[in-house]
Amino acid sequence: PAFQGPSLVRACFEHPDLSKVKVIILTALHDEAMTKRMQKLGVVCVLHKPILHGDLTLAVEQALAAPPRTE
Repeated sequence: PAFQGPSLVRACFEHPDLSKVKVIILTALHDEAMTKRMQKLGVVCVLHKPILHGDLTLAVEQALAAPPRTE
């Protein structure tokens, strides 16, 4: 089945091998409600296209510094 946004993140976090992975989302969709849902699910950062190099660098730094997921 095809996944979109939150359902893909949930499926990844429910998989034993992926449950602790830190996720950065890159999307063309500028939807604040979706961004908040993704962050509530445990996504470290949501970037909106087009992105700047500095934004990606900051997102990766945030992901590396973020504590491990506990859920």
